Amino acid sequence: MRRLRGFTLIELLVALAVVAMLGLLSWQGIAGMARTREATAARGDALITLQASLAQWQADLDAATALPNQSAIRWDGLALLIIRHGADPRTPGLVVSAWTRRTLAARSGDLAAAAPRDGVSAVQGPYWMRWQSPPVTTRGELQSALAQASQWAQSPGADDRLRETALIPLADWQVFFYRNDAWTNPQSSSGTAAEALPGGVRAVLVLPAGDGLSGRLVRDWVRPNLSVSRS
Repeated sequence: MRRLRGFTLIELLVALAVVAMLGLLSWQGIAGMARTREATAARGDALITLQASLAQWQADLDAATALPNQSAIRWDGLALLIIRHGADPRTPGLVVSAWTRRTLAARSGDLAAAAPRDGVSAVQGPYWMRWQSPPVTTRGELQSALAQASQWAQSPGADDRLRETALIPLADWQVFFYRNDAWTNPQSSSGTAAEALPGGVRAVLVLPAGDGLSGRLVRDWVRPNLSVSRS
């Protein structure tokens, strides 16, 4: 008769508590797996974007074109300006590419204003930015493009923002030129005003903390025909 009595109320409550606890632990495990997946996806996306950005940086420097009495690579205090031949050999003329760190202007389509994806919102703050001029064929057009690039780094207009690309979030950055067998300030007096190409360009990037990549990254570009003296 006692075996046919069934469960008591206390036994039923204990069983329900155990089931609830197991359900809570399972939910926490699922939530943790989802967070890990989101963090892994964000890191993967950030790594791909960083690799593409550094590849473009390398391509711009590799394509730098030395002109008589003209610095093909110059630093104006805010941006690195590069006079380079175009990517399409069928298009005549040169282009000016510019790199800077700047907070995005508020406009639709910017990365910072983009809607969250998979629960991960875009990183707010300054970005590593790239701008490129239309092709130029005369010295006057070249000087105008250089002036426009410097103006873009300070205060871009509506037309300038159409030609810019926001690449990666960037907490800080520094640029150095390789001259006289040493890395120096690009605006130091050790380089002549009309130096065609420095021996190398170093970019020190500080990536902000977040769901993607973070930390300090040093990227060196060395002029292909550079000869270094040895003592």
